Amino acid sequence: TISYVDGTLDITQQSQSITFDALETKVYGDSPFNLTGRSSSGLPVSYTSNNPGVAVISGNTVYIIGTGSTNITASQNGNLNYSAADDVVHELVVSKADQILTFYLQISGSIPLSEFTDPIQVIAVVNSGLPVTISLGEGSVATLNASNQLESIGVTGNVVVNVTQAGNDNYNPASISKSFDVVKANQTI
Repeated sequence: TISYVDGTLDITQQSQSITFDALETKVYGDSPFNLTGRSSSGLPVSYTSNNPGVAVISGNTVYIIGTGSTNITASQNGNLNYSAADDVVHELVVSKADQILTFYLQISGSIPLSEFTDPIQVIAVVNSGLPVTISLGEGSVATLNASNQLESIGVTGNVVVNVTQAGNDNYNPASISKSFDVVKANQTI
């Protein structure tokens, strides 16, 4: 037999917590990555970034937008059976990326002055896609025209070609130099 007792039954929500590991420093240009926070209730955890200029979040995937820092907040708002969990906040730091300059110069070592009659093209690119600046070192025995071509000034000596990229909010500066000598031609008797 079953007997019933009149009265009230209070059912309260169970508490829950979030486990969300600290975030590793990232570099601008890194691939999107997933956040792996979890709640003790098994309910899904949601995430927000307080600086969308650094990182944005879709679901549990973080997309790096720029350099700097942002706080990533893991939340779980609860349901009928579980109360909301305390938020867990971790800072995400995104550092500037290094640039890789690639520099093509068709000369290495030396060139006889008698052969330095045609302009020599200087080609330089950087993996960031930012514009590069090409200049000559002090005392170089050549000029650089508007098309980034080296032209002889008719004397022997050293030519130093400098390529720089100043960087920006997301990339570190980069520079590289190459040099060659303009020498007297050999004579045959």
